Amino acid sequence: MAKTPDSLRKHKIHFYRQIAFTFIGAALVVLVGLIYFSLSQAVIVVKPTLEKVSADFNVLVKSDTEQTAEGIKAKVVSTEVLTEKTSPAELLKEGDAQPATGQVTLKNTSKTPQPLVATTRLLSDGGVLFRIKKSVTVPAGGEIIVDVYADKPGKEGEIAPSRFTIPGLNQTRQQEIYGQSTDAMSGGTKASYQVTKTAVNAAIEAAKANIETMAKTQLAADGVKIDQILPNAVWIKILEQTVKPEEGTDAPSFTVGMKAQVAFVLADPKDFLALAQKQLYATTTLGYELSSSDEGSFTYSLANYDADKKTAQVRVVLQGNRRISSNNPILNPSNFVGQKPTIVKQQLEADQGIESVEIQLRPFWLRRIPRLVDHIYVQFAQ
Repeated sequence: MAKTPDSLRKHKIHFYRQIAFTFIGAALVVLVGLIYFSLSQAVIVVKPTLEKVSADFNVLVKSDTEQTAEGIKAKVVSTEVLTEKTSPAELLKEGDAQPATGQVTLKNTSKTPQPLVATTRLLSDGGVLFRIKKSVTVPAGGEIIVDVYADKPGKEGEIAPSRFTIPGLNQTRQQEIYGQSTDAMSGGTKASYQVTKTAVNAAIEAAKANIETMAKTQLAADGVKIDQILPNAVWIKILEQTVKPEEGTDAPSFTVGMKAQVAFVLADPKDFLALAQKQLYATTTLGYELSSSDEGSFTYSLANYDADKKTAQVRVVLQGNRRISSNNPILNPSNFVGQKPTIVKQQLEADQGIESVEIQLRPFWLRRIPRLVDHIYVQFAQ
């Protein structure tokens, strides 16, 4: 049966409608694709593991040049020091007070001898009264040594060497006849002292503490600019050491003598810090970067001195942290294209250089990492 004009028109409308719907559907697919490709993105936030690294090295410094092989301006200087320090021995037991004793030389400048009975008074310049033990005669124009004891017991009688007058004589004879001691009086108490190991060690440390100051004074006298000395870096070697009287002796005091060799380095600490930072950067490997250097950990010390070669080794130490870098192959966005976020998270957190991973997908309905590499962003957590 032949189609009427009406049916032909309806057929054409239906055909065109199908074409239109097909076009609209294709346009929607294209639009959705465009939205997907333009809006879809993945942000992978990585929290790296901080790994402690350190630069620990020696710098050779010489005495005959002012520059090291690394280009640091530095020079070693040295000197020898002689020092003595007298220290009290260790008190083992406090004793009862008793008269201090000692000896006084009595001198007679007149032409007449002077007899003196036992207990004759001798008065020191400091006003401390002593008495002679035995009767004596001081010869004319001569002198005699007598044993004396303090009039009052106790430490007050332990006086330093002094001149003595004889109060029992008239003023004229006091000028002609007088006494003089050359050693301190002792024995004001029955206390017992000993040169013990503890006392000796303390005295040795005290003597050592003075060596550095003495060495700087000597070097300054020789024209060395001691303000250029590297602070807190000194090398000291004790060449000779004496203790008199020796350890174990019962004595109220003792003297420690030392001969020491001392070396310093003339340099600026900032130069060693700059070198240490360069060395720290050198510890990083491919795929890692130095995240920080801890200047508070920076130390240096004069580790060794060669007296024959007149060279010193300055040890330098600096701590820092390194972390995985953005150019590490494991963080290449192409590794994550089209993958599930859970798989990517597991793979990355399995690496020892990564502490944790957070993945953000946009739009929210995405279930996989976008297939466009330039829509994948890897960032480090702040």
